[in-house]
Amino acid sequence: IFGQRPRDGADRPGRKHKYSVDIKTEQNKQFTFDVPSMNPLDAYFQLTKRIAYKTIPGIVSVLVYAGFHTDRKPNSSPLRSFEKDELVFVSLV
Repeated sequence: IFGQRPRDGADRPGRKHKYSVDIKTEQNKQFTFDVPSMNPLDAYFQLTKRIAYKTIPGIVSVLVYAGFHTDRKPNSSPLRSFEKDELVFVSLV
């Protein structure tokens, strides 16, 4: 009825744009994830669904950049940032 969806996800509107997300922690560690999504806000919410995000302790900020991490320029500015009081689904441990 619905037809086959391409396996690579290229035709999915929710995965149309490429973003990379940097997570900074209280321990001065940084974690980077590539997240295909609709927009910068959606990129953050897509990341919150991943188990890896939920296991990072002491998150203080999340920065969303255009393009995947390997394509990012060293002096790129984030498209969107989320500070500690704006974060969702963080570990309280």
